[in-house]
Amino acid sequence: MLELLLTMGTPRRDCKEVARELLQHFEGSLSRTLDASQVELEQVKGVGPKNAFALHFVQAAARRYLRGRLKGKHYLRLSRRGWCLPGPCHAGQKPGDFGGHFT
Repeated sequence: MLELLLTMGTPRRDCKEVARELLQHFEGSLSRTLDASQVELEQVKGVGPKNAFALHFVQAAARRYLRGRLKGKHYLRLSRRGWCLPGPCHAGQKPGDFGGHFT
């Protein structure tokens, strides 16, 4: 996927090796690569300003898309009693009860 994104900034050039270098530099993480600053990206051999811009553009578009998709939806509900994620219950709680507490 990263190789395809890099071709946006470097058309008509094989970007496979640059994609490998980026993933190696950012510990195999696409999200760390996309979150990197332009300076950090350009430290990797083969990445220039156009490649860095293309990666930032894709990341910004994805964030905007997800923000729009999540707007108005609630995935984790909080109350005065606390919060609970699905999983084992604490002593005295039933499945679906809220866990944790706020001080």
